[in-house]
Amino acid sequence: MMQYRRLLPGILSAALALSLAACGGVPRDTGPVSQEPPSSAAPSAFEVLKSVDGSMDLSKGMDLQIDAVMKQAMTGMTVETGLKGRFLMENETKYRIEFTQTALGQEIPMSIYRDGAYTYTDMMGMKVKALAEDDESLPTDLELKEEYFKSLELTEADGVRTVTASLDPEKVEALFGDLLGSGLLDSLGGTEEEPGTGTGPDMQVKAVDMTAKLGQDDLLHEVTASISIAVSVEGPSAADPESTVLTEMQCDISVTVTFNNPGAPVTVTPPADLEEYEDFTMDEGDFV
Repeated sequence: MMQYRRLLPGILSAALALSLAACGGVPRDTGPVSQEPPSSAAPSAFEVLKSVDGSMDLSKGMDLQIDAVMKQAMTGMTVETGLKGRFLMENETKYRIEFTQTALGQEIPMSIYRDGAYTYTDMMGMKVKALAEDDESLPTDLELKEEYFKSLELTEADGVRTVTASLDPEKVEALFGDLLGSGLLDSLGGTEEEPGTGTGPDMQVKAVDMTAKLGQDDLLHEVTASISIAVSVEGPSAADPESTVLTEMQCDISVTVTFNNPGAPVTVTPPADLEEYEDFTMDEGDFV
């Protein structure tokens, strides 16, 4: 089951990376205001995505509901992993996540609280804390350029604008490969830095489709995304540890991210039992 617990970073990375980038990773232009009259032309789908930059003001934080499902298909077997939870971010270093992951018929409740100095984790009653590393901060400088999209369409109904997009898989792989790989590929096999595990996993993004919905307040209210990834892992053979076998797998991830009260300030409160969390230092082999 530990491997399935390690799928969480990959799923969350895919959901949050696409959501953050889709809803305005492009920084605001703080230069002189143009004196040219505004264009009367209707904004394009990409311009609408850029226009919601204000909804990602991390000084106010974010309140998200996440519903994700990942299906892993290999020869003769399909495994489905689900995740539902809530993500509260007060600023770039303070956040709280409460979620339940389902895999192989089991439910795994988990909560994570970070206050900037420590990360507190409660997994099924096992409560530990560790110094917060800089690389644990969520990416906040992601940017999607128009050239990354294969297609973009903007529709509007009842005051809700919807952008439907397909992204270039190669561009997504280049942009988010490290985020996806940090959890998804690591859960499927070893890496090149881990001797004795083969050549390490290889990932190819096959398709990425996304829908973003903006409310009448011009803020982002929902992002749905589907990601199709082909993975091949060469690792030690169970029958003969001296040889390696190639395992090929198809991973399909579907994610819905709902923004609660977008644009409103968010306050993150710590768990009431922080004194019960014990110091923890993770060794390299703890999650093998």
